[in-house]
Amino acid sequence: MGQLRDGMVHDLELAGYVPKTRLSYINAIREFAAHFRRSPGRSNAPSTACFSRRSTRRACE
Repeated sequence: MGQLRDGMVHDLELAGYVPKTRLSYINAIREFAAHFRRSPGRSNAPSTACFSRRSTRRACE
């Protein structure tokens, strides 16, 4: 993820998130990227919605 990951970590630090929460968010983004086999920066709204439904065990259309 490189720059995108680094930027996200920096933003989470500035927002005051604790390290464990930051790690959870980074891991969720890593899972997202693995699921779609592309950078989260190249994703779109339907992909995001599909991943959210997948995370809650609902089928993607």
